[in-house]
Amino acid sequence: MEKVNILVVDDLPEKHMVFKTILDELGQNIVSARSGQEALKCILDMEFAVILLDVNMPDIDGLETASLIRQYKKSAQTPIVFITAYVDELQARRGYALGAVDYIPSPVVPEVLRSKVRVFVELFRMNRQLQKQAEQREALARSEAARQSAEDAIHRADYLAETSQQLSKSLNIEDTISALLDVSVPMLGDEALLVLVANDGHITRVEAHPQASVRELEKLPVEAREILDECIQTRQSRLWSSDSQAALACPLLAGE
Repeated sequence: MEKVNILVVDDLPEKHMVFKTILDELGQNIVSARSGQEALKCILDMEFAVILLDVNMPDIDGLETASLIRQYKKSAQTPIVFITAYVDELQARRGYALGAVDYIPSPVVPEVLRSKVRVFVELFRMNRQLQKQAEQREALARSEAARQSAEDAIHRADYLAETSQQLSKSLNIEDTISALLDVSVPMLGDEALLVLVANDGHITRVEAHPQASVRELEKLPVEAREILDECIQTRQSRLWSSDSQAALACPLLAGE
């Protein structure tokens, strides 16, 4: 498996030698920083499974370094384990408030340090795996959406080509009406209503598919009738549907 990064922050070189010796058994990438500033530079370049942070350091101490680490989005959730020879209650509260997950007394017990770090390494790997699975699912969903979109585009293109062919067969008004109704059902809806309107807005003819009488125009639901009136005014087709009624396509022909 790919190695994960473990950051050790301590100003004493001999401490780094001790930590490296203890943690080498885990087979991970041990990164050393001699100060808080150096630790922050490492965090900008890498992602860490856990940060082992000495509390007592010159310049910027461990608590201040932890506060700065938490300000970076990349390391806002990275587990921080403080290493210290002595910790009082006030210091412990401040450390936990800054996001510390544990305190390990110095000098460290090798078995304790290894076991704690091993847990964070495994948690990091699990989270990384979950992220990869989420990314794969998202990529698959995008691919499926793109495929569906392409199929829909092909379907629409085929439908438009068929519609154009049907409507261009004849200039006869009866053939045109029949073709419009045929290409509307069932592609656009379960029912199609075609209304011929004079220039003054007067309805001169109503055709439907399946067949319906002119009198049934008054039986349309209020919402459908409002949409039909809008079609008459705008000379544009509309679709209407409800839970209890079949979809209604309303193509419109202007007539004399």
